[in-house]
Formats: sequence, C-alpha cells, structure tokens
Amino acid sequence: MAATIAAITPDGWQMGRGYQHATVAEGATRLVNIAGQVDGSGGLPPAAFSKDIVAQFQGALTNFKTVLESAGGSAADLTSMTIYTTDVDAYRRNLKGIGAAWIALFGEVFPAMTLVGVTELFDAGATIEIDGTAVLG
Repeated sequence: MAATIAAITPDGWQMGRGYQHATVAEGATRLVNIAGQVDGSGGLPPAAFSKDIVAQFQGALTNFKTVLESAGGSAADLTSMTIYTTDVDAYRRNLKGIGAAWIALFGEVFPAMTLVGVTELFDAGATIEIDGTAVLG
C-alpha cells in the first residue's frame, strides 16, 4: 500500500503559503530521515561556500533532493523539513529567490517546515543547513 501524505490545517487557520503547518502520513512502509545538508559536498573549505544566501539555499536543497532520491523518494514523500540559518534577516529579504529555488527543485509540494536561526553551523562558511523527513510507501 502506498503512503498517503495529507496537509493538516486546523479549522480557522490560514493555509500555509510555501509550507504546511503539519502533515500526516498513513500506510507508510519506509521512513527516511535526512541529516543536515549544506551547499556543496562534504569537506568543502569555507572559501568554497557562496556568500549569496539564495545560492546556498539552492545548493543545500539540491543536496537534500539528491539524498531523498537516493533513498527512492521524491518531493511528494516529504513530511517535514527544518531549515537552519545563521542569517534570518537575509533569509527574509530573499524569500522570493528562495521560493523560486524551491519551486524549481520541488514544485508546489510543501511539507511542514520550520526556519531556525542559529549562531553558527558545523561547516564554517555555511549559512544554510537543511534536514527533514520523508515517508515512502
């Protein structure tokens, strides 16, 4: 049986725009937890990271998608995602470009998402890191 993933919007709440408040998966047979993905591949020196937050988001999201697809999943299987950034203001200022990067890679599929501001990430030079969960049927 294939997994069915549905968005949850409580009565009286506005639907998420570019995200979901929550998702429910039923009939799942595989749970995929994707660890923090950054722009570029592992072991990049700090100078290799773009200074452009949209470029970093797109790079991290591309890596996230590669891991998801390697596990046999697709955007439709995403249930949740956490985006960590060292620059929340830059993220807010660049929502249009970040949204365009999302649409280019995942289309109009939006899992439950959270943005978390942090003081630093493990990879020096990274300003964006993404982790998440997918349920594959």
